[in-house]
Amino acid sequence: MANEPSKPRTRLRPEQRRRLILDAATAVFGEKGYAAASMAEIAAGAECNVAVIYDHFASKADLQVVLVEELTDELLAHVGSRLAVADSDDADYFRAGVDGFFEYVEHHRHAARMLFREPPAEPSVVAAYRAAGSRATAAVSGFFLAHPEGHADSAEARRIAEAYATMLRSAQEGMTRWWLDHPHTPRAVVVQRLLEFCWTGLANGRREND
Repeated sequence: MANEPSKPRTRLRPEQRRRLILDAATAVFGEKGYAAASMAEIAAGAECNVAVIYDHFASKADLQVVLVEELTDELLAHVGSRLAVADSDDADYFRAGVDGFFEYVEHHRHAARMLFREPPAEPSVVAAYRAAGSRATAAVSGFFLAHPEGHADSAEARRIAEAYATMLRSAQEGMTRWWLDHPHTPRAVVVQRLLEFCWTGLANGRREND
């Protein structure tokens, strides 16, 4: 019996191929880390050869930089979408933001591993992680300046908000790393532990600075 002819592969548009490469790279970087990840593994995940990756990205470092920027955009947009429909009460609003953060982590574990592990030493990648951290701090600072309102034009209020945002980011990232090592812990428990650790002090501090 003659073998049936194989079906020709569908030719992907450049943006579709790029998307497949980025998704495969997220999985490989998230699973193995930057240093251990190989372009060959990423190519296998994207169902292309390594040369095709270099048609889209200049280097492994360039690929990582693009991912850090893109995933940071996704994370901030996801949290922002949760806050957009949250109750305006300070505690409820804060809980919605924290839960939105960990909801993203829950559904994007490879991305979270990549974003919140120690960055590689490549200068361009280090710069990308620093820029992503600055953007996240600015976004969280905006929450503290908006709730309660009335102090956004105060230099002191901005300084305090930035300090609180830096502490909250550190707590969230540390809790993320713990959760990735304890994946069976329900998200509600992770959120509650973070709130217990942060909210009392934040609420008291903000009342003192009103």
